Amino acid sequence: MRVIINNEKIEMAFDEYSGELRELTYLETGENIFKNYIWKRKTPFTLLVCFPNGEKKTLTAPLYDDIAKDYSLKPAISLSELQNGTKLLQIIYKHLKCETGRINISAGINVTLSPDDYESIWTIEIINNEADHVVEEVWFPFLSGIYLGDTWEDDVLVFPSWSAIKVPNPTAALSSAPTCIGWRWHDYNYEYRIGMSVPAVKTSDGSYCLQAYHSGSASMNWMSYYGNEFGLYMAAYQDDFKISNLAAETFGNERPGMGFSVTVYPHIVSGNRWMSKKYGVALHPGDWHWGADRYRRWRNSIDNGLKHKTPDWFEKSPGLIAHYDFKYQHQFMKPVHKYSDIERLYGEAKELGINHLLISGWHKDGFDRGFPLYRYEPELGSEDEFSKHVTSVVENGGHISFYINSRLFNRKYEKELNDLWTNGHALKKDGKTHDENYGSEEFSVMCASSKAWQEHLLNTIKYLVEKIGGDGVYLDQLNCSSPIMCFNDNHGHEHDDWNKGYDKLLDEINSYFLKNSENSISIICEGASDIHGCKMSGQLISTFFNNEYGAFPEAYKYTFPEETLVDMIYPSRGRQIMRPVHVSRNAYKILNRAFLTGSYFWIYDLEEENTFKYDPEMKEYLKNVIKLRKLWLEKFGKGIYQDDRGIIFAEESINAKIYLLDNNDILVALYNNNIQQELRIVLDVNKRKVKECLIYQLGGDKTKLNVEIEDGNAVIITKTDHLALIHLAF
Repeated sequence: MRVIINNEKIEMAFDEYSGELRELTYLETGENIFKNYIWKRKTPFTLLVCFPNGEKKTLTAPLYDDIAKDYSLKPAISLSELQNGTKLLQIIYKHLKCETGRINISAGINVTLSPDDYESIWTIEIINNEADHVVEEVWFPFLSGIYLGDTWEDDVLVFPSWSAIKVPNPTAALSSAPTCIGWRWHDYNYEYRIGMSVPAVKTSDGSYCLQAYHSGSASMNWMSYYGNEFGLYMAAYQDDFKISNLAAETFGNERPGMGFSVTVYPHIVSGNRWMSKKYGVALHPGDWHWGADRYRRWRNSIDNGLKHKTPDWFEKSPGLIAHYDFKYQHQFMKPVHKYSDIERLYGEAKELGINHLLISGWHKDGFDRGFPLYRYEPELGSEDEFSKHVTSVVENGGHISFYINSRLFNRKYEKELNDLWTNGHALKKDGKTHDENYGSEEFSVMCASSKAWQEHLLNTIKYLVEKIGGDGVYLDQLNCSSPIMCFNDNHGHEHDDWNKGYDKLLDEINSYFLKNSENSISIICEGASDIHGCKMSGQLISTFFNNEYGAFPEAYKYTFPEETLVDMIYPSRGRQIMRPVHVSRNAYKILNRAFLTGSYFWIYDLEEENTFKYDPEMKEYLKNVIKLRKLWLEKFGKGIYQDDRGIIFAEESINAKIYLLDNNDILVALYNNNIQQELRIVLDVNKRKVKECLIYQLGGDKTKLNVEIEDGNAVIITKTDHLALIHLAF
């Protein structure tokens, strides 16, 4: 009744008749992680098929009753072993079935397991021989009813949403009723989740599903679910960067456990054969770090074009000041700043220790309205004035980046920008546009893979750098908004090539400025994406969005330590009406976390609406944090982030992160919430002799520390300020 594929690490048992995966066992403990059979789910795949009448139905592995009525539905299963000990399981479904009968669509699954690996590799092939039917979605691998150990309550989910979130007891968290508050800024109505209100959606069959598109809010194509003894890792190795969707679901405490799947959207028409990319399913020792290491190894083996050369000044810069208050969406609102204010604003930034400005609303008709009329706005001054004041800042050692929306087109400008609209907008399968609202304006989504849109964005950047004199851009929404499938036949791309389009755009930007400029420009994009991250200077992760339900940028930073994350910093009090009060109440936490993860500070200054001018205590704290961050970058460089790997022991009051320096020294960035008492921290130094240990305190004080060696580990006992750096030289 079972077909077993195993090695010394893991074992999988498939049903001989249906092909379902019934057991997935971690052999070190002998535990099968399938604890709760969910009748509404069938492993290991689900297909969503569009029928000729437009109705969509799901196809899964057959039930025993189905096979009894039609034996041709029984899969052919074979197990073989290669000379090197690798085992291969093949499951071939010649036909599939839905509630209306047998369907002439076949599925072939391969599962490969190397002799000494915790990870199995999966692929699926679909052949559609059913006339007028389209296989639109493939959910594979599809696992369900999982928890680890005796209870689901102590399990943890790491999910790559907005860099990542870390969710304790996801069975309860995803199924709990959300707690939301509303917030209004100008004409924008926002809803924020507070408490552990994970943004899962209740589906029609009763499950609570958390999902993210890669590359939309999903920063990476892997997820981790782990307990006290071991963990589950699932990854999609999509080296073609087609749109995919990661999902974690539960039916709640009444039917406890978790389900995990990856969905792709091949749209296989009748007569076509489609082969998936590889997927990884592993049971492994330890926590999420194992999965991060495994995924990094795969991603670093894939070359997807030209890498970005981050400007030297950006590598040494602690952050930027963002001004969104030049020209707002509503035309009756007077601009807060004009082009003539730029030099003064740069002077104010310098007083805080910042040499980088970001200017939004600089263009015709302003922020969240004038997209994509990316030329100067006469109400703010002439084009010559614009260039004069920007150039003055850059020539005097400052840096200016400009906001560009990489996604949206205001239909009000359809006649004015007719060629761009005609050749660049994205279309749904039914021929309609993809429309989205921001504030009181309605926009349509442009296709990331259309040549017209790519050229328009590149020409905008050329204008801002070569004519206006800036040296950086911020591409809003590029990494964070959901990718869309475009069926505009005039674009010459496949419907799910969205990610490839942005990748090509970034290649063209980087290639142009490397060839035509003495210095590369800085590029920051909204959201984090392992597809595009190597092609930009920084990625804006905005942890205030998910701070309440488990913001965990550490997972992305550890997976890709060479990349720079950018995080928004907010005042703790005063005039801060741009964001809810709850954001201000967590302001110090967000700032301290950004420091520990080596993030680039994004500091708003919106005069009356989001500014540190009315929070003098935190402003002084921020100045000291910036000073310490500048010391870090100038003296040591960014370092390679190791998270807490190498920390043997630290007091409960400490949150410490390890960075490896170019000369193999160690830098410890730490936060201490008990500055009155001495702290003890024990570090794994690989039995090396510590030549010198220095601590750099918030505010700049430097002190030499004594280091004791116990069992080859370095023991440090000291008092610290809330933030500090400890440098160990060998």
